[in-house]
Amino acid sequence: MGGDLAPDRSVARTRVARGYAEKRTRTSTPLRGLESPPIPPVYDRPLRLWRPLKTHRSCVGWDSGRYSIEAARLFTGARVIHSGTRGDYYWLTSHSNTDHISQMLASCPHVTRDKFVAITSFDSGPLSPSQDELLAGWSSDGRIMYSPRITESVRIPHEQYDEWLIFSHETRHLPEQEVFINWGGFTFADEDHHREQRERLWAQLTQVSAESYLAEGDYVLFASRNRAVFDCVTKAVRRLHAT
Repeated sequence: MGGDLAPDRSVARTRVARGYAEKRTRTSTPLRGLESPPIPPVYDRPLRLWRPLKTHRSCVGWDSGRYSIEAARLFTGARVIHSGTRGDYYWLTSHSNTDHISQMLASCPHVTRDKFVAITSFDSGPLSPSQDELLAGWSSDGRIMYSPRITESVRIPHEQYDEWLIFSHETRHLPEQEVFINWGGFTFADEDHHREQRERLWAQLTQVSAESYLAEGDYVLFASRNRAVFDCVTKAVRRLHAT
């Protein structure tokens, strides 16, 4: 495997799934037979709303007082895979299941092996290296945590609502990066929902020349300029959805 994952960094905290609501005052019409989530107040940034793990309640993708298609897919547990291209990137979006990233990397270690990972989001926020990680070659600029070259012995911190930029060369001083995975229902696939955020993400990937982008929130998102790596991930995700 291209570096072991370290999934349980916050030992004292119960892992929970998270939904996000965009800034707006809303009323909701829930899907039939399902309880409506609480209506959030207005905030200046996406609001974290907590829900128990492995439930289908969600408060993402609000649109004109109704649940969007993203929320409907989460409620029904639909396993949908979308893929396409953007510039020289091949992309894939898949409904997220717990530990999807770790299973994907177990099947496709070359996503990260001999590469360098910049963690822009860990459990929805920035991550600072532990003392052991500093000794292993990790570093941080206060916003982004940078890996040494990933080998089998390097453990990659992993939680939920993570976002990684993956490079074929060492990168330690990236410009400030916008984080996108915290937007509820964020995906590469939808043509209208989060259109502006998606355009900013593509521009950001091009600016920093990342080989690959890997994120997991309400959906798993993967994009890569490396066709062989992308094909491996596509097959792995299809196998996961078939089980």
